[in-house]
Amino acid sequence: MGTSLWPPGGAWCTRPQRRPGAGRAPGVGWPEPAPGPFGAGGGNAYPGGVPLFLYSLYRFLVLVAAFVLLLWAGAHVLLAAALAVVIAFAVSYLFLRGPRDAAATWMAGRVESRRAAKAARGGAGDDDARFEDSVVDEGRDR
Repeated sequence: MGTSLWPPGGAWCTRPQRRPGAGRAPGVGWPEPAPGPFGAGGGNAYPGGVPLFLYSLYRFLVLVAAFVLLLWAGAHVLLAAALAVVIAFAVSYLFLRGPRDAAATWMAGRVESRRAAKAARGGAGDDDARFEDSVVDEGRDR
């Protein structure tokens, strides 16, 4: 299966001799990933990445680029920081519409999935919230 790393001749720490899935028959070499929430093969918890993270990353990169260019042009640090924020806002509003829309769609999907999960639970949390509200209201009446 592989060569032993430590202890010499020990079998508890071996490494495979080939990349996973590189020209091998099923069941030989590395084990297949366990099925995950998105079907067989494990899957990524966020297929296609997280659009909100990517949009934030793009905005941050625009901010840093504007700040560095303003410093290079000779602006004072505080002025460069303030102008970089304004420039980053304008550039992201004008040119990052696709990532912004993808992030908004992703966030709306998350909200809907959480609402659906809450509805599937039957509102069990609502009973707790009502009880807590009644206890708080009793404390105010005293």
